[in-house]
Amino acid sequence: TWLALAEKAAARLPASLLTPLSGDAPRRPVDPAVAERMTADPMAWFDTERRGLLDAVAIAAEYGRAAHAWELAIAMVPYFDQRSLYEDWRAAHEHALCAVRAGGDRRGEAVLLRTLGQVYVYQDEYDEALAAIGRSRTLCRALDDARGEALADVGLATLHRILGRADQALARYRGALPVLATGEDRHIEAQIRGSIAAILIAQDRLDEAGEWLATALARARESGDPHREARVLSQVAELYLRRGDAPGARARLEEALAVFEQLGDDRCAAYALLDLARCHLGADTSAADATLDRALESFRRSGNRRGHAAALLLLGEVRMAEGDGTTAGMYLREAAGMWHDLGDGVQETAAREHLARLGPSAR
Repeated sequence: TWLALAEKAAARLPASLLTPLSGDAPRRPVDPAVAERMTADPMAWFDTERRGLLDAVAIAAEYGRAAHAWELAIAMVPYFDQRSLYEDWRAAHEHALCAVRAGGDRRGEAVLLRTLGQVYVYQDEYDEALAAIGRSRTLCRALDDARGEALADVGLATLHRILGRADQALARYRGALPVLATGEDRHIEAQIRGSIAAILIAQDRLDEAGEWLATALARARESGDPHREARVLSQVAELYLRRGDAPGARARLEEALAVFEQLGDDRCAAYALLDLARCHLGADTSAADATLDRALESFRRSGNRRGHAAALLLLGEVRMAEGDGTTAGMYLREAAGMWHDLGDGVQETAAREHLARLGPSAR
């Protein structure tokens, strides 16, 4: 019953690369009217049943019911993602992984490793993420699962993008796109196109990025998924900001933020707040300050170190703009240290360059 209800609730959440895949574990039938009523508010249902669902995964794994364990763990992923419940996500997947490996369920292992890799990405454990998603890709190829292999390639592309390997990321994204750009996967096509655009924006190839984003936005709207449309709007805002149109960027970010907050997506909302603060910087430092405080609190609460470091760096810039070198130096030193620990030399250099402009006392 729990597996059927969890899948019903997950289907009501925004679709993404992490949307659950069904396996062949037996489902106990649930009266459609009852299921409809119980999962009408999917986040509230998951909030209420969270502990019981986690226990069910552990029990299924302990008793060798591998299919039930991995399918239930996967069904909870969209909820874990929106609530930033990374420790729950890891625990459920690790229980299920033990079961599928003991039972020789290679498909279950491939799916679990790919989604577990996403948790590693969120928690900045990039070597672990590369190993998990790479193993998932290998399993999918052995199983002749072209779609699973393409989804793993998208995960690897995201890692390459984070690690500054733009060419490798673009190659992976472009290789996966033809496999995943189907009528039923419009939201995934929109996500991949938006990710390609993000790389092009970083390379200052703004006209190309605009073309990719226009198609991404069209695909997101065709999918009927307001969350994916909001994510693409956030990327469109970055393009506007790079072109010097802060008001245009702010309007799109405010539209996206409203969607994220309505859906309870704390992670995406925090990044939208961070980008809103960038829009305010140089025009309204008090608004930038207040917006950053909200973003920073969310990043701290979820343990998102990259977001945390980005917010600290921007807070340092705000304090510099206000002429408060002492506080700016405090934020920038902390940001530089976090970026160093994360292995992001580009961002660490940016923080240290700001410190250098403040003078020896700030360093």
